Amino acid sequence: MEFPEIPTAGNSITVNELEIYHLLNDINTHKANHSADFPSWISKNNSHLLASPVTYIVNNILSSGHYPSRWKTAEIKPLNKIPNPVKYKDMRPISLLYHLGKVVEKVISRHLKAELPTLSHQYAYTRALSTTDALVKFVSDTVTALDDKTVVANQALMLDFSKAFDRMCPKLAIQKMLAMNVNTSVGLSSLSEVFYLAGHSVLDTVVSTVIINHASSACLRGQY
Repeated sequence: MEFPEIPTAGNSITVNELEIYHLLNDINTHKANHSADFPSWISKNNSHLLASPVTYIVNNILSSGHYPSRWKTAEIKPLNKIPNPVKYKDMRPISLLYHLGKVVEKVISRHLKAELPTLSHQYAYTRALSTTDALVKFVSDTVTALDDKTVVANQALMLDFSKAFDRMCPKLAIQKMLAMNVNTSVGLSSLSEVFYLAGHSVLDTVVSTVIINHASSACLRGQY
């Protein structure tokens, strides 16, 4: 199938059909999506047919910086953390999104991660690492320090930020990445376009609906 040529600015991010094919083929059909979304198994089982049109759509999004407004809607279903919740903090909000929107997010995430420097002591949100690795590193450093006869004292300061991820400001994260002089010379992207997409178009206006016991709230429009 032939599609119109997509105008690009500079060395903007582009993806090929093979990358999209693998992303569609890797869709977890057991995960719930937005109630208005079509079944994700259709995309997975027909990834060989849909790779071309979805690639065109994704490249158009990345080139124009315009993210579909429908994909910026979420249905939030709270899950109980404890058997009988009495406060909001006793529930975990699960956002149900459009599965093709999550494909676009994965494309952006891969390119951003490829450009960002690797932090040796970063355990959160890092592939193949977890809090278990952080505890093992802490115990190892503590034992090493205790064995070192020159160490006078061994102290540890631990902080836990409540709902730290929810408190993150996307615009500040973008400013931080720009301040880190993220390398864009590899030809994968002009990250300013990705920053606009991830920090402005996608996150500028997010429409959410809370669903509890099949009852829906009015739409909540979040501004970042």
